[in-house]
Amino acid sequence: MLNVNFKNGHSAKSILKLISQKEYKIDLIVILSLYVILYFLLVIVYPFPSILTDSANYIHCAQELKIGGFRPFGYSKYLHFIHSINYSTDFFVLSQYLVFAISTIAFHFTIRSLLEIKSSFSWYCFVMLCAVSPTSIFLTNAVLSDSLFCSLTILWFVS
Repeated sequence: MLNVNFKNGHSAKSILKLISQKEYKIDLIVILSLYVILYFLLVIVYPFPSILTDSANYIHCAQELKIGGFRPFGYSKYLHFIHSINYSTDFFVLSQYLVFAISTIAFHFTIRSLLEIKSSFSWYCFVMLCAVSPTSIFLTNAVLSDSLFCSLTILWFVS
């Protein structure tokens, strides 16, 4: 098994202890606040999810519970699952946005744990750039597999 040691002698198993430290709690509150504000701005500016050419196939396959196209196999099942919880398009956008926010928060704390960041300004600029990336602004508000794919890729990279 791979044993990763972070700066300050933390192991991968003690990441929750790491996040419970005061400076990390403050970071978590700031990052969560930023994502909440950005979500509400996203919903206000773009009240309906974007529908593109691939979207119809995803929706059709979700209705029929089929695997459609050659990629990605699980996105239509994801759509069906989200639709079984709530029919609202707002809930769909929220679900994609939450998955993206969770993956980028994990990325933030991985970077923070692995690198010695001395400047708070640099750190928060990095956080802001990740939060307002085109992925969070466009893809989380579209019926496309790309948002989920990017989020899962970030989680895979972090792990």
